[in-house]
Amino acid sequence: MVARWIDDGSVRVVGGLALGATPERAATGLGDLGIAAIATLDDVVEHVRRHATDLVVVAPGLDVTPADLRRLSWNLQSTETRLAVVSATDDVAPHRIVVAAVGGSTVELVAAPGGGTTYALAKTVADRVLAAALVVVASPVLLVAALAIRLDSAGPALFRQVRVGRDGVPFTMYKMRTMTTEAEHLRAELEGNDDGNGVLFKMHRDPRVTRVGRLLRSSSLDELPQLLNVVLGQMSLVGPRPALPKEVACFTDGERRRLAVKPGITGPWQVSGRSLLSRERSMQLDTGYVDNGRGVADISILLRTVSAVLSRRGAF
Repeated sequence: MVARWIDDGSVRVVGGLALGATPERAATGLGDLGIAAIATLDDVVEHVRRHATDLVVVAPGLDVTPADLRRLSWNLQSTETRLAVVSATDDVAPHRIVVAAVGGSTVELVAAPGGGTTYALAKTVADRVLAAALVVVASPVLLVAALAIRLDSAGPALFRQVRVGRDGVPFTMYKMRTMTTEAEHLRAELEGNDDGNGVLFKMHRDPRVTRVGRLLRSSSLDELPQLLNVVLGQMSLVGPRPALPKEVACFTDGERRRLAVKPGITGPWQVSGRSLLSRERSMQLDTGYVDNGRGVADISILLRTVSAVLSRRGAF
């Protein structure tokens, strides 16, 4: 968890205390993350004051008793620093959690994953209406791109590929062709140059990519034909990345959760770095979306997609 905070820059960590670990082991583990080690629980407040800390976080798995938490909260009372306890449901979105009292104990009530029937129906209607409108608006761009592809290299303008949709049902996904027609035959010679994340084979300056294809990829215009898949009900505007059959064959039980919803043209994976993310992080983002997605998240991802496309971040 702490490593994730440091990696994405969302939190500046100024110190850590590993209860139950020897001082040497704690100092080594925290030092590897670039975090100053705090000796004891009673030293936390002094460290907080020294670094003007906003929040003290108690993570699961630490050897912290209820008495320790009470003492820590009392010590922090003289400061403006808040105390937080990380829930065991760390991967569950806050909107699905309600704190309640049951039998004299404080518990978290966790709503079922997914947005419910109303959300699913509204999303289906919005997907098809918006996709149909975008097809009309984007048709001049599609026609110009198709003509440029045909003039630049031999072969069809559209690229068709089988992907796996909701509930594991295969479908034909459409994209603008960005590679030569011999791309798959040449892949074996390039396997050692994979610059992707282990999810899809990708490489910088791929010799199989055509001149027009490189422009289409960097601007993400090659994805526009997938609007047809949305109109046909095979994809959504927002969702997990559509997986290849050979990828799905290697999915763990947890990763197969991605197949509970329609794949999307864009999604959390695409707006968080695309090819720059590790396979594990890509999977976490997609499965997290399936469980915690809702309308607000979809709108946010669509807006972030515009920014990602304009910045061309992670596209190659």
